[in-house]
Amino acid sequence: MSTPTEAYYGKRPDISHLRIFGSNVYMHVMKDARKKLEPTVEVGIFMGYTDTPHNYRVYLPDSGKTIVQRDIKFQEEKAMKCSLEREPHLHVDEELLVPKDEL
Repeated sequence: MSTPTEAYYGKRPDISHLRIFGSNVYMHVMKDARKKLEPTVEVGIFMGYTDTPHNYRVYLPDSGKTIVQRDIKFQEEKAMKCSLEREPHLHVDEELLVPKDEL
């Protein structure tokens, strides 16, 4: 049981660079693009990767646009917590889909 890449190269692929889709991201707003009292950070939603390395596709909910941004900070803990809360919880009264003789 191995992935095709692992079978071909003989080692596991490095997937540490992959991020959680739909997680919140924070992007720095450059000094040229903002005025004195405007926020220095803009919040977006991570949508995916681009063909260029180290560039990410980000959705801006305030403006409804999708942009490509390089330097962003991910908030994956919140996305992971939300996905774990959405998983169906089995109650004691519910029957499991496992035959009773296997329990």
